[in-house]
Amino acid sequence: MARQGRRGHRKPRGSGGFKQPPWRRVSNPYKPIEVLREEQVEQIHEASLDVLENLGLEFLSDEALSILDDAIGSLDG
Repeated sequence: MARQGRRGHRKPRGSGGFKQPPWRRVSNPYKPIEVLREEQVEQIHEASLDVLENLGLEFLSDEALSILDDAIGSLDG
């Protein structure tokens, strides 16, 4: 439906709309920004292993526990 202009007159539809360009795969020519140095990533990893080993995790969801049990079971054989 055409839009109403001033005084209730309809504006004619023109061909000034957006022309859709053809589909193409977009690629990023820039290399990723490295926010952390390799040593910092390693420190985070070591800290996370320490948390898991010494503090652990508490699963409050029965569904999450079931998924974890199934995953561990598939690793055992």
